[in-house]
Amino acid sequence: MKPKYDRGKIVRMYKQGYTDQEIANAVGSSSWRTIDDLLVKLGVRNQKRETTLDVPKVRALAKAGWTVEEIEYEFAWRFGIEQIRDALAGI
Repeated sequence: MKPKYDRGKIVRMYKQGYTDQEIANAVGSSSWRTIDDLLVKLGVRNQKRETTLDVPKVRALAKAGWTVEEIEYEFAWRFGIEQIRDALAGI
């Protein structure tokens, strides 16, 4: 049986600008992907979020002077610092 989450709370938090991971933590979900799926199902979000790191975007942000931490925040912490650093290797 699937766990039941407070959908109203999820939608409110999403509209207030919380990340999917922050929402997942607040409602007791173990994955931001569950929240992403639910937001799409509820029609709050048009499409699912990316699950692969956009390396050209990471490199462009780094060239623009962004720190690794700022880039990680831009991707809503869906990818770890190590993945971001790997994407930046060789610039």
